[in-house]
Amino acid sequence: MKRAKYRRELWDSKRLFEFYRKVGWTPNRMNIVRWALDCFPESILEIGCLDGCYIEKLRLMGYKGGYLGVDVARRHLKAAAKLHPRERFQFGDIRNLMFHDGEFDLVMLSDVIQHLSDHKKPIAEALRVARRFVLVSVYGSYDKPFARDSKKSLSRHYTRENIEAEIVGGWRVADFRSFPLPAIGKVTAYVLFQFKVVR
Repeated sequence: MKRAKYRRELWDSKRLFEFYRKVGWTPNRMNIVRWALDCFPESILEIGCLDGCYIEKLRLMGYKGGYLGVDVARRHLKAAAKLHPRERFQFGDIRNLMFHDGEFDLVMLSDVIQHLSDHKKPIAEALRVARRFVLVSVYGSYDKPFARDSKKSLSRHYTRENIEAEIVGGWRVADFRSFPLPAIGKVTAYVLFQFKVVR
């Protein structure tokens, strides 16, 4: 019952980082960490950094490069700065990033796109500011069409072919994975999609 309660509150920003800390590091979340380490990046921009949970795990696993965490929720940034005083965090919107082209070796989009009505602009911005790698983790539906725009979370379904059709400018999809997540209580079943884009 307690687990179902936290799933229902997944998109409540006041409880979001608390949820991640309570459910722990599941295999699908560790997959993003492994992908990031496999890239051997010199610098990382994480968009949707929450309370810095990913950089905490990356540091524990030996990452020593530069890092900047960006989020639109100031309460997340405040929590991140308190938990990780040696890291850099700042306010920023994925739809209009204030960074130079190719400024970061690796860009991570951590469960951000499903909150937006349009996925194209966020992906394009991530590709613009990335030098070599973009990692995306996004929740979606089992069967609803990829191109459907909706303000509701979890409204889109992703495939490797759909993503490849969106990627331009010398980028390619190097890996694509999906992790079906079962329904819990009244919460509808959904899928966590992850893809790695490289130049």
